[in-house]
Amino acid sequence: MDESSDRVYRVLFHNQGKIFDVFVRSVGRAELFGFLELQDFVFSNPTSMVIDPTEDKLRHEFDSVKRVFIPIASVERIDEVKEIGEAKITEADGTQIHQFPTPVRPKH
Repeated sequence: MDESSDRVYRVLFHNQGKIFDVFVRSVGRAELFGFLELQDFVFSNPTSMVIDPTEDKLRHEFDSVKRVFIPIASVERIDEVKEIGEAKITEADGTQIHQFPTPVRPKH
């Protein structure tokens, strides 16, 4: 089996005031300029009857998705990890996520 197919990446990005923490098998530059492409979402296999509602929400949201295109400016971090962790969505409190500066245009 190819070693690259066993790789798992943890991608941390922000979207609409929330921080998404997901695990995928493929991360790459998208054909769309300025976007990152995520494919093959993976989720932890719960060994108990307790199900985390945020991971379950992500599982249902990305269940039938083939590829996701994320604006590069939204990506905070990408890690290659040894194990699949718990996917989650958290509220951005403003201390961790900062908007990329945009130029201010004078009013005429």
